[in-house]
Amino acid sequence: MILATCEICTHKLGYCDPARMDNPMRGSDFTSPDQAHGFPAPFPGVLTWLDLRCPMCRRRPFLREDAVRGDDGRYHTLGRPVAPRPKDQGHAERMQARIEAEWGADARWGETRAEPPAVDQGFRFWCEECQFGTNTPVAWSGHCRSKKHRRATERAAA
Repeated sequence: MILATCEICTHKLGYCDPARMDNPMRGSDFTSPDQAHGFPAPFPGVLTWLDLRCPMCRRRPFLREDAVRGDDGRYHTLGRPVAPRPKDQGHAERMQARIEAEWGADARWGETRAEPPAVDQGFRFWCEECQFGTNTPVAWSGHCRSKKHRRATERAAA
């Protein structure tokens, strides 16, 4: 089951199973996006592809009669099972490389550092208590009024 969306205004129309739908699609192929609360189906069951209209933009929600657009932005062909979204195989490796570059080679994904780096990295304004830096006076004044800064200065004074 996928959540079909209007191709014009991206309004969430209803749930459908493209593998069980015939060409041309009918209004009875769709169920309500909030069927748990008893809302009616988005389209009357007797309507065909030519007669379907999006409740928001009042235009035909599907530009092709043999495919529906899911909420993931992909098109799903009628009569075919929904293919799983391909996973990015290199994501974990890229994240680990970013972490190692920033935190050092011994750091692992998901770990947190006990203390942030106590280095002024060229900011115009730097708060030593909070290890916070910024270049804009607006952000600096906002930080000075923040709860985090007040707590840090109270801890430093104690």
